[in-house]
Amino acid sequence: MLTRFSLTCLIGALATCLNVAVGADLVASDSATPRAQPLVDANAAYVRADLRTAINLYEQVASVTPSEEESQPVSAAITGLARFRALVALTSLGDDDQAHEELQALLATDANAPLARLAAQFWDQYGMTGSARVACRQLSAAVDSQAHSVLHTLASVGISMQHEEVCFVP
Repeated sequence: MLTRFSLTCLIGALATCLNVAVGADLVASDSATPRAQPLVDANAAYVRADLRTAINLYEQVASVTPSEEESQPVSAAITGLARFRALVALTSLGDDDQAHEELQALLATDANAPLARLAAQFWDQYGMTGSARVACRQLSAAVDSQAHSVLHTLASVGISMQHEEVCFVP
């Protein structure tokens, strides 16, 4: 007999598997992290190269006040990823002014946060190469070492992402 807890765990595990396997727009329903689903939707739009939709969703995620139940690490991870991915998408589209605003927002929140540091490194590489794709390639080793804890935190709320998926241009 399935209890409510085991059913919730099963749904969470299924959502994580689907999210990893096909980028599905399904995460475990959790009132403590209502920003998780829009972030998954933004990531799905990003992967299918619908960058304008992804940017709009990332900006929505970043601008919504986290729920009181959302822990600080989860909040920082969700907002950080949304702003970082918006930065990469905006540079990919050539909107450098708006991309720089995303970078500044990340740095203003916590310049020492993993995704803020990666964003600053990305911006430096982008400035030298003029290519978001090349900047992401040059950042790939740093993503694994610097963002591991962020990816683990995101996975805890049903947002599964591998380090090579954080910074790439579709």
